Amino acid sequence: MSAAISDQLQVWGVEEDTIIYTDGSIGFGLELSPIDVSCIDGFGANDIHESLSKFLNTLPTGIDIQFIQEISEGNEKVISENEKLCGLSKSELIKGLNLKKVESLRELDSYGLLPVHKLKLIVRKPLTRSILTKKSIFSNDRLFPEISERNLNHEVKTLKKLKSEIKGQLNKLGLNISYIPTQKIVSEVYDQWNPTRSFKNKVKLENYDPSDIRSSVTYTDVVLDQTGFSLGDIHHKVISLKVLPGQTFATMASVLRSLPFNSKLYLSITVPDQQKELENLQTQRRMAFSMVYGKQSGVSDLESEAKFQDLEELLAQLVTSGEKVFHFGLNILLRANSKDELDDQVSQTLLLLRELEGAEGLEETIASFDIFKDFSFPNARVNERTRRIKTSNLADLLPIYGPWTGHLEAKVLLRSRMGNLFKFNPFSSELTNPNQIISGSSGSGKSFLTNLLLIQMLKENPQIFIVDIGGSYKKVCDNLSGQYVPLGVDSGISINPFDLAPNETVPSNEKIKFLLALIESMTKKI
Repeated sequence: MSAAISDQLQVWGVEEDTIIYTDGSIGFGLELSPIDVSCIDGFGANDIHESLSKFLNTLPTGIDIQFIQEISEGNEKVISENEKLCGLSKSELIKGLNLKKVESLRELDSYGLLPVHKLKLIVRKPLTRSILTKKSIFSNDRLFPEISERNLNHEVKTLKKLKSEIKGQLNKLGLNISYIPTQKIVSEVYDQWNPTRSFKNKVKLENYDPSDIRSSVTYTDVVLDQTGFSLGDIHHKVISLKVLPGQTFATMASVLRSLPFNSKLYLSITVPDQQKELENLQTQRRMAFSMVYGKQSGVSDLESEAKFQDLEELLAQLVTSGEKVFHFGLNILLRANSKDELDDQVSQTLLLLRELEGAEGLEETIASFDIFKDFSFPNARVNERTRRIKTSNLADLLPIYGPWTGHLEAKVLLRSRMGNLFKFNPFSSELTNPNQIISGSSGSGKSFLTNLLLIQMLKENPQIFIVDIGGSYKKVCDNLSGQYVPLGVDSGISINPFDLAPNETVPSNEKIKFLLALIESMTKKI
């Protein structure tokens, strides 16, 4: 086998957002927005399950698809957008406070404490007519097969039709979808094989040969050992799914959002010929039947009995329930600067996989690099640790979930429970009603959150009026605006809108009257 990494790559070239592989197959990539199911109910989860099952059942025979869930850095764009808004503030104090927050978020991002959840889908389609000759026993695989421009145009046209069909199915799930352009595909391959150059030294790819990108994206040596491999000075390990979950349920793959930072999950799916799969299962059923009922005496074979019952149930579902059989493999790539840190990530990942209803992961050792180069971006295939699985179970394992990242504009930056940045804009056009309410028990942090939102919104110099029974906002108003605005109402009582303390001599109905008058006065003032 060749020692050059470029010879191990399955990508031949990328042209007009179409990936061309060395075996003549072609494909494309999609960027998806993960679905947040934190607040979804059982009915919503079942709707997602049904939609995913329909998506899988409509996939044509012979194609390979791969979902890639990535947890990495990448908040600089959002932080910079918020930083630009700080320059609008007329108050130096407000501007300084918000810039300090920006500086703090940028520091957290540099330490990898602000994870970004990304999701990609790679689709790989074989040619309609095979152009590869069958190899003999002693011959090598034939790479770079010749294909006429006419045939290639026909294949690209067929691929575009497949693109629109898959995009239409995924749109029904509420996923935001965009095509991965040529430049980004090549950059992803470069970053994958040169982690030290791209992530640590920030050396980006500038020039490449689009007709054969393999030698243009590999500049790093691979070091193999008994427990994993290294690309440059970045250590890698591969975790494969060894034991399937005992049972599956809708949205159970959302557990995988808690994988370690800088990890990548690859779920590779092959759509086989269903007729051949059915014949294969029927052959296995007959063999299991003969093992169970062919014996005249002696101890019964419990293992064969269990296998026979499982095959009976599976075949019944394939015939009556519209289920299909798929080949799939689940692999997780872990990366770290030190082996100790990598070992901690391995332990965390193996524990997390057990939360999938008893699933078990396997830490790959000597074969880790060979497995990695098969499922690596954008190959969309895996040859080891593959399992057969039916539609309903596979739909529950698709890693399409992630935290909500908020609105389009980064007016206010907050952090979610998963640690990622959350963009909040109380006046976003995405909201159907600008009125909002913050509820909670006493001491739960309602006023603290409101103060936090106000401080960030003040950088855009809005008009803010506060009606408060208590003094939760007095310090904010005194320190940040220095304004004390008494307003007269019909009852003759002078009220500070920033600290509206109840007057014990005023009856409840009078309180309501002057609160209404106060609101009317503020409205006229605006």
